[in-house]
Amino acid sequence: MKHFYLLGILFSLAMGGYAKDWNPKTAYWIYGASFMTSHGDVRVSYVRDTIVGSQNCQLLKKDMIEYSYPDKNYTYSVLGHEVTYYKAGVTYILNNNQFDTLYYFSAKINDRYKVTGSLKGYETDNAYAVVADTGSVIINTTRLKWLAVDYNFKTRYNQYTLRDTIIETIGATKYYFLPWDFINGMVDGNEGGSLNCFHDSTFGVYSCNQSTDCKFDFSLLNPSSYEPFINKNKKWKYVDEMFTTCKSCIGSVYYDVYNVYFKGDTIVDNLKYSKLYNKKEQPYAEEEYLAYLMCEDTVSQKVYVVDIGFNKTALLYDFKLNKGDEINMYITGGIYSKQTVIKVDTITVSNKKLKRIEFDGLIMWIEGIGTVTRGYIQSEGELLCLRENNDLWYLNPRFSNCDSIFTQGWNNINTIYNNDVRMFPNPVVSTSVVRVKSNNNEPLKIEIYSYSGALVKEDYFSGDYPIGRVQLSKGMYVYRVVCNNKVIMMDKIIVVNQ
Repeated sequence: MKHFYLLGILFSLAMGGYAKDWNPKTAYWIYGASFMTSHGDVRVSYVRDTIVGSQNCQLLKKDMIEYSYPDKNYTYSVLGHEVTYYKAGVTYILNNNQFDTLYYFSAKINDRYKVTGSLKGYETDNAYAVVADTGSVIINTTRLKWLAVDYNFKTRYNQYTLRDTIIETIGATKYYFLPWDFINGMVDGNEGGSLNCFHDSTFGVYSCNQSTDCKFDFSLLNPSSYEPFINKNKKWKYVDEMFTTCKSCIGSVYYDVYNVYFKGDTIVDNLKYSKLYNKKEQPYAEEEYLAYLMCEDTVSQKVYVVDIGFNKTALLYDFKLNKGDEINMYITGGIYSKQTVIKVDTITVSNKKLKRIEFDGLIMWIEGIGTVTRGYIQSEGELLCLRENNDLWYLNPRFSNCDSIFTQGWNNINTIYNNDVRMFPNPVVSTSVVRVKSNNNEPLKIEIYSYSGALVKEDYFSGDYPIGRVQLSKGMYVYRVVCNNKVIMMDKIIVVNQ
C-alpha cells in the first residue's frame, strides 16, 4: 500500500495529469470529533447507490467510536448518513431536501459559493466560501489540484473565517468532511473535527498525522482483559542511579539495586492490603523491610497505597486513564505532582497485550507492571526488569540483563563500616541524626547532595550529626559520610517538612 505523510501542506508542480474524480465507492475518510464530555473518531464511508429525484447519488454512512470521559470506556454509534453526487468538478450534498455545494474542485481564485442552507445560530445567507489560492500537489504519484478556501460564517455580532485546504479526490484536510458541522461543533460540541486520514483502494493512503495506516480501531470496543498489578508471583528489580559533583570521587555515578515483591496481607479499614517489601542487593545486601501496603480494584483498574512512613493513603495508579486525562500523581511523603497523559498505546509483554500510559513529566506506566521510569514508589529508581515465577516477564530495553552487576563510580566506598552508620528517623524530622559507631572518635565529614547531584551542605562531626537541624527544602537528598578520605556510608534521605 502506498502512503503519503503531510507535514503542513507540501505543494509541488511536478508533471502529470489531474485526477478529477470524486469516487466514494472505493474510499473512506476518518475525522476526529470532540464533545463536551467525550472525544472520538468518525468514519465516513460508502454504503450504496441511491436516487434522489432523478439524480444518481451515493449514500454515505458516518460511524463513530467515542470515548466517554466520565464512563472511561469506548462506545460505537452511527451518527447518520449523507447523500452526495459529483458532476463537472463539483461535489454536491443533500441538505434540507436540496443539494448544496460541498466541494468546488473546478473553482478558480476569487470564486465564491454558498456553503449550506442550515447552520446553527448563524445567518445562513452569509455562510459562503471564497477560493483564496490554488495549485497542485503530488500524492502517491498522482497529481491533484488543491484549493485554499476561506469559509465565512457571519452572525449578528461576529464573523468567523476558517481557511481549509481542499484536495481533489480527498476533500477537506484541516477541518471536517462537512464544513458547517465543524463550525457547529464550536458552538455545541457537534460531530465536527479535523481529518485524520483518507483511504482509497486504488489511490492509497493520505495521512495528516503521520500514522502508518488509516484504520478505524474497533479493537477499542473489546479491550483485552486487565492484567492485575498485585501478584505475589511477581518480583520487580529497580536500579537507582545517582550522580554527584564530588571532586574527590573516582567516579561520578552510584547505583542502588532493589528487589521488590509482595508477601502477606493485612487489613486496613476493612479492606485487604498486600504487603510490599523492598530488599537492597547492590552495592551491598540489606535485610528486607516492609515498604508499603497496597490494595487493587481490578474493576476500576486502580491501585491504592498506604505510605507507611507517613501514615498516608493515596491513589497510586489508575490504568483507565486516557490521552488528555490529568492525575494528581502521588510521589511520597504527602508530595503530589500534577501530570497529564500525552500518549496511550498497547505493548505485548510475555504474549499479553498491556496498556502503556505516558505522561508529560517523562513518567511511564505499564498495566500490570507499574511505573517503569524513575520514581519513588513502588521502589526508588527505574525499573530494570520483572520476573513472574522466576521467569523473565519484562526487561527494560535500556538494559541488557536482569541480573546486571553495576560498577560503582564511587569505588572507594569502604563497605566494612556500613553497618556502623545509621540515619534515623528518615524521613527527616527535627530530631533526626546520623549516628556513627566508632571506638576512637575519628573526625568525620558529612556531605549532603541534592537529587540532581549538587552539593548543598558540608560539615564535620564525630559521634552523632544532627541532620534534622540542617535547613533543607522539601525533597530527596543523598548524604555520604567520609572517614580518612574514604566514603563509609552513602544513602538517601527524604525531607517533607522542615
